[in-house]
Amino acid sequence: MAAMLRLLSITVRWYKDDNMQIKRLWLVAGAAVVIGCASVGSVMASRRQPPPAVAKSPAAVASPKPSSVSFKGQDGQSALALLKQRAVVTMQGTGPAAYVASVNGYRAAETQHEYWALYLNGQLSETSPSAVITHDDDQLEWRIARY
Repeated sequence: MAAMLRLLSITVRWYKDDNMQIKRLWLVAGAAVVIGCASVGSVMASRRQPPPAVAKSPAAVASPKPSSVSFKGQDGQSALALLKQRAVVTMQGTGPAAYVASVNGYRAAETQHEYWALYLNGQLSETSPSAVITHDDDQLEWRIARY
């Protein structure tokens, strides 16, 4: 950019006698600067990459489809507490009627009769996730199920 302006100032000195030529030169130089800046801006924008996804915990493993998350239990911790430590969880309702509405941004579609189900050691849990106390050797999986 600085080199272009320097060249322009040298050229202007050569054409000092004719005022119309100077105006044309400034017009052409201005257009070149605008086009050059636009080109640099578009190249820079194309090189921009989205920030890498940050996992909440290496212990939580998301499946290729976003509709399930699995991890190991921890002695004395509830299944719901562990899920909240390892994923972004949205709850719906309050108290004992509260349920998991979304995990890591993936929402169960109530209109399609979907819900987030807890599987403990491969078996569907029939107990509230906040009441399921896990052990180190437990395998937990949260996945979309249908009713």
